[in-house]
Amino acid sequence: MRLYSSHMFVQLHRKISPSHAEELQNNVRIASLALNNAQDDLAEQIKHDQAHGVLSKEQKLIPVETIQSWLPSKELDALSMVLHSAPLRVVDQDFEQVSILKARNFNLVLPGNVCPSNQMYSGRCWMFAGLNMLRRTLIVRCQLRPDFELSQSYLFFWHYFEQYNDMLNLFFYDKDISSMEKSDLLQKPLHDGGNWITFKRLSRKYGVVPKSAYRESWPSSHSSEMNKILCHLLQNDICHCHGISDAQAFVEFRDTRLKHVLHILCSCMGTPPMDAYSCVLDTSNGKRLKLEGTPLSLLEMTDAFVNIEQHVQVIHDPRAADRTWHTTEHQSLQDTPELFFNVVDMQQISSAVTASIASGRGVWFACNMNEDVSPALQGMALGLYRPDKFLPPGNDLTMTKLNRMEWGRAQCNHAMLIVGVETDDDGHAKAFEIENSWGAKGPGKGFYKMTLEWFHEHVYTVVLHRDVLTRVGILLPERPSDVPAYPYSDLFG
Repeated sequence: MRLYSSHMFVQLHRKISPSHAEELQNNVRIASLALNNAQDDLAEQIKHDQAHGVLSKEQKLIPVETIQSWLPSKELDALSMVLHSAPLRVVDQDFEQVSILKARNFNLVLPGNVCPSNQMYSGRCWMFAGLNMLRRTLIVRCQLRPDFELSQSYLFFWHYFEQYNDMLNLFFYDKDISSMEKSDLLQKPLHDGGNWITFKRLSRKYGVVPKSAYRESWPSSHSSEMNKILCHLLQNDICHCHGISDAQAFVEFRDTRLKHVLHILCSCMGTPPMDAYSCVLDTSNGKRLKLEGTPLSLLEMTDAFVNIEQHVQVIHDPRAADRTWHTTEHQSLQDTPELFFNVVDMQQISSAVTASIASGRGVWFACNMNEDVSPALQGMALGLYRPDKFLPPGNDLTMTKLNRMEWGRAQCNHAMLIVGVETDDDGHAKAFEIENSWGAKGPGKGFYKMTLEWFHEHVYTVVLHRDVLTRVGILLPERPSDVPAYPYSDLFG
């Protein structure tokens, strides 16, 4: 029998005290977790090796050794020197296309001397293009100065108000929105953008006023901050609507929120003149002209020749059948539905544009400004930039218009107004003069030149009067009761 001294007993007691036992138990737990993690890692590695083996056997993975063998030599050639030291657009312009853009010989032009406007840091091109159609009539009729403008800020105010209402209605009444579309809409539920139908809806409901009666503000010309605030408010309101089931309760909530939105818009841009306006304008002959009335009466005056209601939005969609009507989703909540008429022959569309200019009517159009456009030259020409010349052989950047539309390269991101045509000896269009909304500076003083070839490839929609369409042989069939709708994700959606 072993005997311990009292000192030795105390030391032994310390070694097996409860606190030390807990520490040892914790170490066991940590070791157990480490073992489990190691076993999980081993299982994951086995799965990885098996998947890697299958993918390698099916040649879906490219070994590093193969990639290394594909690398070019390290020798510095002239092409590498250029690509390393300069932006391609400094050196890849086609000089023949540049010379075409520099020559401006438009023999068919709209009447009136007009100074291009400036949408500043906002996405209001569609609105500027529409108002530019109308203001030219007033400039000619009243002999106003070329810099006279109709208020873009006025329609911009109502654009945001109507959008807010549309989005609240959409998320409450339409329960079939796909999760992908819902997610996309909620990321930025309000925006500056619009199209011809948006312009038509707003002008028909609210009319127009001179710019001097409702001037630009910082939020109207630099819209991002106001947009962010209103988007956050709307996202919150949509969240609240999700819990409302009764339609009358929703209407009461929506109207209350819209009153607040009106107050915010008035704080940002000023209270719009809805009942009447009055302003004194300078004329081109040095006299002063007093212009007064209501927004709707001014619309009636400016629209007397243009006749917005008789204009048709023609699209070019080689994916769809010729001479067919189309619409978009979610039109049940709109009193003026989106309606497009598809014409697959771009040559016939360009002939209609030429006929419209010859009759004195400008042509609203929308296009892709990401392809072969030079703001410095103020022009658009097919093949203006040739980055393919600076790529190794075998790399083709060209796609047909149909393929661009089917595979995500086509965009409809800017709207402008066609105001002139350069024709050949047979009267066929060679190029178009474009009134842009990016200011009046540059070699064209704000007017761009668009070649016919670029028009055919990168313009997707034009707006033409019915009489013009009939004149060039584009007869509009009766609209069917069931018009096919482009999905939200489509170029025209």
